[in-house]
Amino acid sequence: MKFLIECINVNDPKYQWSKRKNNKQLTKSEKLLLERFKSVVDKRKNIVATSQKQIANEICQNSGVKISLNQSMVSKMYNGTDIPKCNHTIGAIILWIEMEENK
Repeated sequence: MKFLIECINVNDPKYQWSKRKNNKQLTKSEKLLLERFKSVVDKRKNIVATSQKQIANEICQNSGVKISLNQSMVSKMYNGTDIPKCNHTIGAIILWIEMEENK
C-alpha cells in the first residue's frame, strides 16, 4: 500500500483536475450572484412548486440567445458550488433573477 501512495504523481493533469474540481474557488461577485439565485429560487418554491428543470428551461427560454443550462447546473448553483462560465448564460441567469425579483 505504501508503494501505491508514493507512486502518485502530483503533476499528473488528472490529479490536478480532481483537486481543482473539488476545491473550486468562487469570486466575491460569483458568490453574491449565487446567493441572489438561491434567494429567488427559495421565494419561488414557497409560492408554487417549481422543479430545477423548470427553472433551467425558463432561463433558457428568456435568454434571447441559445444557451445550455440544465437541472444539474441549477442544482450546483443552488448549493453554491459552481457557476456557468459562459457570459451569455450568466447574463440570462441575471435577467431571470431580476424578472423574479420584480414580480
